[in-house]
Amino acid sequence: MKRRLVVIAVAMCLVAGTALGAEEKLDEIFDKLEASAAKVKNMAGDMTQSMDMGGMMMTQKGKMQLLVPDEFRLEMTMEVMGQKMQVLAVRAGKTMYTETRGTPAGTMVMKMDIEQMEKQTGQAPGGMGGGGGQMMGGNPREELKHLRGLAGLKYLGTEKIGDVDTYVFEVPWKSMVGENTAALQAQQPGGMQLNFDKVKIYLGQKHGITRKTLMFTPEGKEVFSVLMENVKINQGIDPKAFAYTPPAGVEVIDMTEMASQVMKGAPAPAPSAP
Repeated sequence: MKRRLVVIAVAMCLVAGTALGAEEKLDEIFDKLEASAAKVKNMAGDMTQSMDMGGMMMTQKGKMQLLVPDEFRLEMTMEVMGQKMQVLAVRAGKTMYTETRGTPAGTMVMKMDIEQMEKQTGQAPGGMGGGGGQMMGGNPREELKHLRGLAGLKYLGTEKIGDVDTYVFEVPWKSMVGENTAALQAQQPGGMQLNFDKVKIYLGQKHGITRKTLMFTPEGKEVFSVLMENVKINQGIDPKAFAYTPPAGVEVIDMTEMASQVMKGAPAPAPSAP
C-alpha cells in the first residue's frame, strides 16, 4: 500500500512538472515572438481564404497590406455560383470600408466606425488572435498578447509552411470569440450553423506574423482556412494605398451598430445608411 502511494505521488509530481514545463515553453516562445513583432512596421503578402459552406468549398484569393498600427488594405476575388465577385477592404485610422463588386444588387459599400465600436464595446475589433487583428489593421504585437492570454491555449510544436518555420498552437474557438458565439450565429445567412471547435494557428518564428489559421468541427473536419504567402516585412508601402472614396452614387451602409452588438454578444440591429 505504501509503495502504491509513493508511485502515485511520483506520478503526480511528473504530471505537475510537465505542465509547468509547457507553461514555461509558452512564455519563452511568446516573449521571443512579441519582441520580434514589435519591430514590424509594415507588411504585405498574398492571402488565400477557404470556407466550407454547407459542403461547398468557397475560396477567395488576393493581396493584403498592413501599416502598423491602424492602416490596412485587402483585395480579394472569389466566385460564387459562377458569379465573380471582388472585395476591397480598406482601413485608414478609425474608419473601415468594405466594397463588394459583382453582387446581384451591384456594387455594395459598408462602413464601420472603429473608434465608436471601441467606445461601445471596450475592445478593439479583430482582437481574436490568429491574425484577426492583423486583418483589421491591428498591431501584430498586440495580437500576440491577446492570443497568449486565451484560455486553453496549447503549444503543439513546430512546422514548416513552405520555407517558413512556424510555431503551431491550438486554442478552443469559444475562447477566441468569448461571449459572442450566439450573436455570431444569429448573423449567419440562411441559418447556417457555426460548428467550430478548435483553431490551429501557425505563427512565423522570425516575426510572429500569422502564416496560417485552420478551424475544425468537433468531429475534426477542417472547414475554414487562411493562408499567408510571399510575405514581405518592412519593405515599404505607399500610404496612398489606404485612401478610399466610395464610388459615386453608391449608398454606404453603416455597419457600426450591428458590428458593436455582435462584439458584445447581443442581438444585432439592422444596418443603417449614413
